[in-house]
Amino acid sequence: MRKHILFLFSNREAKVRKDVIETIKDFSENNENLNINYIITQHADHLKEIVRDFVLKYNEQGIVFVAGGDGSINEATNVIANLQTKSALGALPFGTANDFCKLHYNKFNLDNFLKDIFKLKIAPIDLLQLTGDLQLMGDGPDTIFNDDLALIQSTYAINVASIGLDTKILNTAFHYLHKFPWLKGSAYTFAVLKHYFTFKAEEYIFSYKGQNHQINSLLAAFCNGGFYGNGFNPAPSCDLQDNLLNYLIAPNLSHLQFAKLAIHYKNGSIETQKDKINMGLLNRISVKSVDGKPFIGNFDGIIFETEHLQIEVIPRKIAFAFVGNYSQRLITDQSSIIDQY
Repeated sequence: MRKHILFLFSNREAKVRKDVIETIKDFSENNENLNINYIITQHADHLKEIVRDFVLKYNEQGIVFVAGGDGSINEATNVIANLQTKSALGALPFGTANDFCKLHYNKFNLDNFLKDIFKLKIAPIDLLQLTGDLQLMGDGPDTIFNDDLALIQSTYAINVASIGLDTKILNTAFHYLHKFPWLKGSAYTFAVLKHYFTFKAEEYIFSYKGQNHQINSLLAAFCNGGFYGNGFNPAPSCDLQDNLLNYLIAPNLSHLQFAKLAIHYKNGSIETQKDKINMGLLNRISVKSVDGKPFIGNFDGIIFETEHLQIEVIPRKIAFAFVGNYSQRLITDQSSIIDQY
């Protein structure tokens, strides 16, 4: 039984509802046999610093629950994966879109979640590793105009990486949220409507299974998880433990075709459209533009630009805390469970 539990609230304005904090405090006071703490991030790199210090101190005795969006969960994922710690990661939907958490919670309620902690199961999950010269372009409405973001060669993604139209939509959504923060998740809907009238496909060379495929593609998604873009569902049958990624490459589409497919993309029935799009399972895939020019993409909601990209599955790279029956259905290999309460 892991006795050290950290609730890490990622909030760029350092504000979390008072009733949420009081609920965590009450839970801690009523469970003195556990070392339960909470921290609210105060600056840009604070989350990574906190996760690093916590996992180095407690290792296999620790669980850190990140209460934030996909970008915050990605930051914690990379710290844990790079340190190769046995600490477990958990995720709570306290961000804007919370797409990775859509896999784990049908309807999230903090009180019910805390009760279910005593039935949690910890099991290893796959990650995606992205390799290339990735020029970061922003991970939210407060960073989208930064000109001094890092150039990285490799990173992990826990949920979804993609290129093309969906990233352009995300970029527009961030701009809307920068100007109108009250839009919240609706910013993605407005961004979709904007790009619906102006979208166009681009030529890419996708390399997989020993062959190159030149495709005029509208978008491509490479999935460990199942949801992205505020609830779009490119991989309804995703498996976090299968050492495979679900890929989807959409061809050039007319506006009517796009509208029809978007409905399936949103409601989780996209796999019924295999005759219209290229999709399947892979261990590894790479992509580059035909003309050698940079193209835009994103991983876990973090936007980047690159001229080439490789996505590879890293099997069972980190330990994950599955809380509640809905989340635990994702443990497809019951023999992989390494800890449970």
